[in-house]
Amino acid sequence: MKKTTWLGCIVASTALVGCGGESTSSAPDITINIIEENVTVVDGGDGGGDGGDSSVIVNTALPIVENFDAAGETINFFSAAYKALATENADDANDNFYFSAAGVYNPDGTLSDPMNTWITLDSDPKIRFGNSRWTIGQTVSDLAEFVEGDGNERNKSTPGGGVDNSESWGELDLSSPYSISFCVVDASTGGQFQIYVDNNSSSSGSSIHASQSRIHNVAVSTLPVGERVTVDSEIGTANSFIQFRVDSGGWVVIDDLVIENAANPAGDQPSCTGKTTAFGESQSSGGEEEPEAVAGTAFTGVPLTGSFSLSFDNLFGTDDTATFTSMSDDTAVPFNTVTGGGSRITVADGKLSMNDARFTMGDKGGAATADAVAPVGDIDLSKPYTIEIVISDFTMEAAEAGSFIVYVDNNTSSSGNSLHGEASKLATLKTDDAEVSTLPYTFTIDSDVGTANSFIQLRADSKVGNITIDSVSIKYQPVDNSDTVVTWNSYSGDKKPVEADSLTLADDSLATMVDGGTDLTDAYWSVAGGIASFNTTAGGVKPYATFGPIMPEPVAYPQTYTMIARLANPNTIDKSFEIESSFGGTDGDATSPKAGRIKLMLRDDRVQIENFDGDADPEWQWDASSFDVTEFHTYQLTVTLTSARSATATVYVDGVERIAAVQTDTLRDTSVDTNRISIGENGSSDYEADVDWIIWTNDGAFTAEELIGKLPGTIGDVSTYTAD
Repeated sequence: MKKTTWLGCIVASTALVGCGGESTSSAPDITINIIEENVTVVDGGDGGGDGGDSSVIVNTALPIVENFDAAGETINFFSAAYKALATENADDANDNFYFSAAGVYNPDGTLSDPMNTWITLDSDPKIRFGNSRWTIGQTVSDLAEFVEGDGNERNKSTPGGGVDNSESWGELDLSSPYSISFCVVDASTGGQFQIYVDNNSSSSGSSIHASQSRIHNVAVSTLPVGERVTVDSEIGTANSFIQFRVDSGGWVVIDDLVIENAANPAGDQPSCTGKTTAFGESQSSGGEEEPEAVAGTAFTGVPLTGSFSLSFDNLFGTDDTATFTSMSDDTAVPFNTVTGGGSRITVADGKLSMNDARFTMGDKGGAATADAVAPVGDIDLSKPYTIEIVISDFTMEAAEAGSFIVYVDNNTSSSGNSLHGEASKLATLKTDDAEVSTLPYTFTIDSDVGTANSFIQLRADSKVGNITIDSVSIKYQPVDNSDTVVTWNSYSGDKKPVEADSLTLADDSLATMVDGGTDLTDAYWSVAGGIASFNTTAGGVKPYATFGPIMPEPVAYPQTYTMIARLANPNTIDKSFEIESSFGGTDGDATSPKAGRIKLMLRDDRVQIENFDGDADPEWQWDASSFDVTEFHTYQLTVTLTSARSATATVYVDGVERIAAVQTDTLRDTSVDTNRISIGENGSSDYEADVDWIIWTNDGAFTAEELIGKLPGTIGDVSTYTAD
């Protein structure tokens, strides 16, 4: 049997409710393989609070060996009938040795639906849990600081009154070094797997051991299926208990659980190789392999500014409050992930400190990176970028200097394990480097190593005594656009679109938009404080204003076009505003010639190119927690045309590329030679928007970076396109 040992003492957390159901058929009649209980009476000490004595705790002796074979129904496993606490306590009506802290029952005692924890329906039963927590050997104690609504005294009540005297209320004597081991039978690709000591909450600091209570914290995807994982620890007391947890977005199936110490070894255990599971299709109370996940706040792209004002639990996406930053396309997956030494990472006073530890930012892949394997990251580092890390403390562990290392697309501790080979190690800072003699110090890294799907890793090696990081930021390096000349046509919200002289053209002449349909636009616009507001919520109208030409005539190819608008959707209406650009020319079809057009539409939860090729709607959709559409944002459309209906389009939001270059040779058509910009709506739906300004040019198909400092300064707020 292959054995994987991970030394524990970790920091992190999260959980939500889930539940396991009852089987429709009975489990095999197999005697559970649990060592006969030897009990030791231990005085629980001062109960705190009212000065009374807490109940005397009776130890359940190690080793604990649990193979789940006789557990039967899920609810039975979490009952005293299956295995009871040794401690007699009149305040505990249940006395169950295994307690579901979250995952089987709701706080009011009813079954959770859906269930996230259950005993599997296999000939060799196992426990499957995800988005849930359960404890081993936890009693009910006067020391618990129970908060009404959190379930009972065994749920979210640590550290309670035991802090002052380091007292807990479990039946396990973990006062000497011990091991927890189990077979990994199956696991998801998301979420974190965690083990706590003397902590019945989802926050690593809620324990008499503070953040050290989480003795194990790894990505579920790194658990070695078919192997035994062993966690060695010295964190505990003579009256401790254990909590297992998989946070939101993940699940794991384990078997043959053992808790032992040197004085009480469990002996040989069954091989983990070849174990399989059918999960729990026949659990009568339901159950889902993928639990409903807590949603974080989606990463919105570079520039990235990372501070550490949150707790460790929030930073690494393991807190019930869901204030963590998530991946841009999956709000259940945390953006930051511990990859080693989690127990040696702390977050306090707005700073992160670590030694002999590492973590990633934006790694979506989960599996260890390797040579010649493309990364699966959430950060676009395909263009030159700068990383700035502010360091306020940096010491060495011993006489030899320690190293702080920054990697790209490498989540291991070996620089060769990356698509970029040795180049994945972007920079190394040593504790004896002259520049860190004066702190705080800003560690600046300029690099062009990366892909459109990259991530970074920060690592302090074993020779670092401590490094304290105040902040991490990533930004793109400025593009040299000193030779770029752009002449703009502009509409400013100081006037209604059809009001006289509402436009300033590239040659500085004035012009006016005109009504494009039978519904006159003037009635649907209002102006106040330099902002033009558009509202057709009365419905059933198609008021839009137009101006042309926007392309030089006759149109020759290739041709370029860039349009930017600063808009807000003040009431989060489904359809807010349309800007349609028609590019003139003809596609050469002799029987039915057409020109091409692109309609950029702002909606309540996305910006899209409607019917780009006559069918598809390329879009960028956001989560309301990370993008407030009611506030003003800039929306940029960049187009290159090689013929009337062959186009490549890119969309930027607030200067960040959100719809990567999409191409078509069948651009959505319009009448031949139609050459104009149209704003408002032409769909008879309810629309509402605030417009600060709209500008366009055919001087080039510009990226957002190329336009820094190149917007007219008289139209309104152009801060998105202003150099830092």
